[in-house]
Amino acid sequence: MTIAECLKRLQVMLDERAFPIQADENALLKAIEVLRLVNLPEPDFKVDAVVCMLSAMEESAEITQAASKVIRSITPGNPTPVSRLDAKYRLNIEIGDLLCVLLMADKLGLIDRRLIVGNCAGKMKRWAERLQGMEENGE
Repeated sequence: MTIAECLKRLQVMLDERAFPIQADENALLKAIEVLRLVNLPEPDFKVDAVVCMLSAMEESAEITQAASKVIRSITPGNPTPVSRLDAKYRLNIEIGDLLCVLLMADKLGLIDRRLIVGNCAGKMKRWAERLQGMEENGE
């Protein structure tokens, strides 16, 4: 099973209407290229590494909460009053907030893009292998 096939299977497992996934092995590299094209304006206030990392922690926690709402909006058992559409919208807003913080971290020299791309490639490979194992075990 190829990575693209695993991603397609994952898309079905997560409900393609709620979580569209591009089954493209080069999608990560394309996303990194988009990040390179983003040109953040220089802030007119002092942002240091500590402030940046505290913001990253806060935004990560907000993504965790938003992701929980998305899951609760599409699965039975622990309903939320938030609609699927609203939950997805909030998740996207929080991801955008974290992206802004991460781009600032990049400008501060805190991010090693080569390490990130290498790690993401490894993660995608491990994910594909786990999905393939699930398929072979009939899960």
